Amino acid sequence: MQDARARIGKFDEVEEFVSALRTLEASVVALPAEGFGASVATIRLDELAVEVVRTRPVLLMAATAEERSGCLVTLDGAQGTRWNGLAVGYEDVAVLAPGSTLAADCRDDCAYAFVSADPAHPSGAAALGVEDEPPPRRGAVRVARANASAHRNFAAIVRHLEEIATSGPSLLVQHEPRRALRDELASAARGLLFPCNPAPARRRATTRHLVVRRAEEHLCACPSRPIYTDELCEALGVSASALHEAFHATFGVSPHRYLKMRRLGMVRAMLLAHDAPWRSVKAVALSHGFWHLGQFSHDYRANYGESPSDTLARAR
Repeated sequence: MQDARARIGKFDEVEEFVSALRTLEASVVALPAEGFGASVATIRLDELAVEVVRTRPVLLMAATAEERSGCLVTLDGAQGTRWNGLAVGYEDVAVLAPGSTLAADCRDDCAYAFVSADPAHPSGAAALGVEDEPPPRRGAVRVARANASAHRNFAAIVRHLEEIATSGPSLLVQHEPRRALRDELASAARGLLFPCNPAPARRRATTRHLVVRRAEEHLCACPSRPIYTDELCEALGVSASALHEAFHATFGVSPHRYLKMRRLGMVRAMLLAHDAPWRSVKAVALSHGFWHLGQFSHDYRANYGESPSDTLARAR
């Protein structure tokens, strides 16, 4: 299946695999043990993209395409892998800037996800948080160890995106589900790079509280419209990492989680409204960015003690 928002392919030849990459550039040498085999799934979510690469054992040199910036994350097969000559673990993340070059020695079947920002949209790097990273010297790669739960969360979202690209790519065309997916991906990437350890300084805590208060004022001014992290950052004039720290320090949750709970409340209000135009739970869920309907139903029941279909039936 080939589409502007999702591209998927499986390859038996190195040249075909390399030419299918969209956000990475690579030269690849296949190790001879089992012959070459690889797959590539590229999913674009507005200014962000994630490219999932699965290969048999290879030696490769990778760099970002199109002057992109982002982070490369192991999904499977880290055992025995070396990046630029150094042994890496399953939860290590490589931050790639334009000009960065990564030499990878992958001795096992492996899978990587590279989430990156479109250079035509400067807000993309801010959404991922990579613009807050200290820039490596030209050609260098910075490697960081991610928190285990943050890594699991990121890997789960990437696998969901792979499933959508394979079996439900129409979700990527619909505005609200696509924005919700984009917000989840950006939030998960920031979680990899910026585990939140609130500083005790009183002045900084006060600043964070003000950011949250201004965020709530903006949300109250838009009571019936789904709002996502990128829009909130733009409205407040703060970076995504600063917004994350402010919400975590004030409420103990990320802004992504806070906005998701707000959207759940908006769905409930719509389901209960006697004059609402909705004919199905699916329609109202998708219109508020809930693309994974099973997870939506689970979260809704956990919050309100009943299924969304029960709420709709009761309202009718």
